[in-house]
Amino acid sequence: MPFPQLNADDFQRITAVLNDLHSKSEAISVMLVERAGYLIAQSAGTADFDATTVATLAGNAFAATQFMVDLLQEPRFSSMYQQGEHRSVLWLKVDDESLLVAIFPPKQSVGMVKFFSVHAAKQIADQLVAASQRAPEKLFDIATENPTDVGDMFRRMDTQGEEKPPEQPEPPKPPEDDQQNPPPLV
Repeated sequence: MPFPQLNADDFQRITAVLNDLHSKSEAISVMLVERAGYLIAQSAGTADFDATTVATLAGNAFAATQFMVDLLQEPRFSSMYQQGEHRSVLWLKVDDESLLVAIFPPKQSVGMVKFFSVHAAKQIADQLVAASQRAPEKLFDIATENPTDVGDMFRRMDTQGEEKPPEQPEPPKPPEDDQQNPPPLV
C-alpha cells in the first residue's frame, strides 16, 4: 500500500505517540521512517546525530535484512535489534510502508523498549490507515518521488485534507528612528 498524505492532525497524533514512547522507554530518539528511509516524524528528544541520515540507514538496513529473510523463506519478520556499547537500536515494522526506530541507551532493557514500541506501532498504523481512508486518491510512493522537489509532497493541509494557502511572511518593519534620522555622511 502506498504511503498516505498526512495532514497537520496526523502529524500531531503521530508525534504525540512518538513522544509518549520516547518518555516511557527512556529512549534517546524515536522516529517514524518510510520504508525507503525517509524521516517522516521524530520524537521531541534531542539527539547528537543527523536524524535524516540515521533514518535513511535504518530504512536500508531493515530492507537488506528483509531481503535476506525472504531468501531464507521466513514468513515472519517484524523487528530487528542492534545492541551497542553506547547506543542500541530497535527497528519495528509499523506496516508495509513504515518503520518505528527507537534509539536507546544499552542500559535499557530491549524487552521494555519493544513492549512499549509494539503498542506505539499499532497506534501509528491506525493513524496511517485513517489518513489513507480519508484521501485514498492522494496515496503515493515516496521512494518514486523526486527528492529534489518535495514541495508538493509536504504542502500544508488542514485537518480535513484541504490545501491551506502558503503562509506569507510579514514584510520587514523599517527601523523606527533610523529612517527619520539617517546617520550623517562623513
